[in-house]
Amino acid sequence: MWKRAVAILGSLALLGVNGTLAGQAAPSDAPADMKFLGTIAAGTNPTGVAVNPRTNRVYIANLGTNTVTKADGTTGQAISVITVGSAPDNLAVDPQTNRIFVANNGDATVSVIDGSSDQVRATIPVGHGPWGIAANPHTSRVYVTDSTDGLLSIINEVDNTVITAVGVGTTPQGVAVDPNLNMIYVANYGSGTVSVIDGNTNQVVSTITVGGAPYDVAVNPDTARVYVSDFSRGIVTKIDAKTNQIADTITVGGSLTGIAVDRVKNYIFVATYTANTLSEINGKTEVIRATLGTGASPIGVAVDPSIARVFVANSNEADVSAFAE
Repeated sequence: MWKRAVAILGSLALLGVNGTLAGQAAPSDAPADMKFLGTIAAGTNPTGVAVNPRTNRVYIANLGTNTVTKADGTTGQAISVITVGSAPDNLAVDPQTNRIFVANNGDATVSVIDGSSDQVRATIPVGHGPWGIAANPHTSRVYVTDSTDGLLSIINEVDNTVITAVGVGTTPQGVAVDPNLNMIYVANYGSGTVSVIDGNTNQVVSTITVGGAPYDVAVNPDTARVYVSDFSRGIVTKIDAKTNQIADTITVGGSLTGIAVDRVKNYIFVATYTANTLSEINGKTEVIRATLGTGASPIGVAVDPSIARVFVANSNEADVSAFAE
């Protein structure tokens, strides 16, 4: 059963119908069925969250306890707690191999977890300050942003070795993969840019100036659109993946952190750190369909399209908020 958190329910009390802010009218296409389900118990300072849509398992990086919590995405029940490296902040899942890759910011490593046994099978040294992480199941490659070094480490999932490290922008944070195009997108927080890396050559093929402080990035491979959250300006930048040109910007407000895409419904979900909210954006109309309350200081966001669930890591609480789309 889902855990109901008092702090989150208190946050929701400030919201009106469909999660809109009190006193505001609901958007015309606001979903009547999108709702807060409850929370998943996690460790201290959960910052990252990822899902395996094939197993409906949720993985939570607990920065303060050096652990990963594994939970059932359907029931919200915690299943196990796995010890990893120091200060794990983000995770990525390869659903084909059922492996989970954890970026350990504190000791510059990536832990590789077997999703079947919940055992750490390898620990891979990477650059300093690993932060963002993404996997391409089509190529068995894993990409890790080394935020201190300004690099992107590329890991071969077959033998758990670093193939190369590619120079990107200043303080790279979020990273995402378009498996259809085999392109990798890196949000460079310190230089206000997005680096585009060709997965075939491991070379930077474009640097897109988005301005502000790009925090995280997500891709919808079905529409060839890339979405970048901006921590300093409260906007989501939409990029055409085929041209590497900015297609539009969407104003959300506040300090935006984690962002994720439901490729099935073409919805974008972005967390606002300062407002303790999650916004749902229609990818076709670019209208904010709903704004729902989360826990304190939300960072990581993940979507399980197979069960239409969204998960948000509340970094100043020991839990993850769960929503039904």
